[in-house]
Amino acid sequence: MDDQIRQAAVAAARHLLLLYKAEHPAWTDTRTPVDDLVSWSGLQVETFHATDYPQGTYGFLEPDEDLIWLCRTLPESLRRFTLAHELGHAVLHRDNARRRPLLQESWQAASLPPTSQSLPELSREDPCQRPDVQEEVVGQNEQELLQEVLGIGQSYNPRSERELAANIFAAELLMPIEQVRTLYLHE
Repeated sequence: MDDQIRQAAVAAARHLLLLYKAEHPAWTDTRTPVDDLVSWSGLQVETFHATDYPQGTYGFLEPDEDLIWLCRTLPESLRRFTLAHELGHAVLHRDNARRRPLLQESWQAASLPPTSQSLPELSREDPCQRPDVQEEVVGQNEQELLQEVLGIGQSYNPRSERELAANIFAAELLMPIEQVRTLYLHE
């Protein structure tokens, strides 16, 4: 993954948390209020039944709407991560008047140029599924085939970069690295 995309995802998550904390000084809990962050970001959430979409579909961002769809049968930890992942798509990959300043400020804070133009558009026909919320985005056979075609250690897939950026955003949002370090050092 392009380090610039990784840095932009981390910077956007950190900046979103900083802005939220500034507007909600009463929030002092270590648990990220992802549902509140989604609402505060101008997004709504609806659920679907697991059989409404292909098996393994966890969620997606409705095209041209500020709406996140989540599978209603997800365990709570996976629901929170998927919701944060979809929020990452909204912040990183969707142009929106409310979220645009957030992303531009994040890029500036990280001294990065905008990157969302290089990533493919989101589509309802291409929802986030099980492989998209895992670090390993392709199976072993597919990875071996990619390495044969592209060369060892080479793998380029705009969709997987988009999904990894959303995963990195979600991870930083839910488990900010500085907070993890602090908790680890004090435990």
